[in-house]
Amino acid sequence: MRCIVTHSTKYTYSEKVNFANHIIRLTPKHAKHVTLHSYELKILPKPSYLYRYEETDGSLAYNAFFNDKSDSLSIEHISDLSVEDYNAFSFIITPPEFLKIPFKMTVETDPDLMPFLREIEPLSDELKNFIYSISEEVKDSTLEFATIMCSKIRELIAYQRRTAPAPQLANETFRLKAGSCRDMAVAYMQICRFAGIPARFVSGYAIKEPKPGENPDLHSWIDLYIRGGGWVAFDPTLGLVPNGMQVALTSSADPQFTKPITGGFYGKAESKLDHLLNYKFI
Repeated sequence: MRCIVTHSTKYTYSEKVNFANHIIRLTPKHAKHVTLHSYELKILPKPSYLYRYEETDGSLAYNAFFNDKSDSLSIEHISDLSVEDYNAFSFIITPPEFLKIPFKMTVETDPDLMPFLREIEPLSDELKNFIYSISEEVKDSTLEFATIMCSKIRELIAYQRRTAPAPQLANETFRLKAGSCRDMAVAYMQICRFAGIPARFVSGYAIKEPKPGENPDLHSWIDLYIRGGGWVAFDPTLGLVPNGMQVALTSSADPQFTKPITGGFYGKAESKLDHLLNYKFI
């Protein structure tokens, strides 16, 4: 399936302002199910200096610097890409000790994976007992735990659109039994880390035909690092393992480093944000 993704963001200000540098993470990542044919980044006013670089997860980002004042900033990224279905489980877990959780990883054996096991907050006793119950149910099977926990979050947490800058953490999401895709992803990430599975937060697109009256938006899910399979995607908002429609833009051990655009301005002007995401299937 081929699709033109147009991601438009416009900031308007009550007076002309000076801009801080802006980091732009809107270029789709390479993946076995994603082919990026071309992409174009348009920025107005034109940056005085713009360059591309590779982030720690291998994704591409742009750093834009501005000299001139303006009362608006427009950033548009257009991607021409193809996605195809794939079997996420077409691998063999090796060595066999990773067939069961918790994984035995230490700073000495797996230093690169330690950030993806970091505890974000102590989990409540209630949430810990829930994790233990699922682990016992699946007899500590790695893939069964990951898939069942993913579907359980979908069953237990009601989807709620939120625009707060930071996601909720797991304890709050389970207390409220409601959250956005970011909130459910973070909760799943915390749970899997507690179970000893390295997990990272992913921001990107869920490429599908929108329903009438539905406006597409960025989506979030989690990659788990499973020996023999590498980073494997799980989407707790949908309660499933993605089969090809998810297109990652960026990923990190910390969700704050996956924002599509980061930056700011100097001064006391009032600001307004307009955002539009469009999929055109060809």
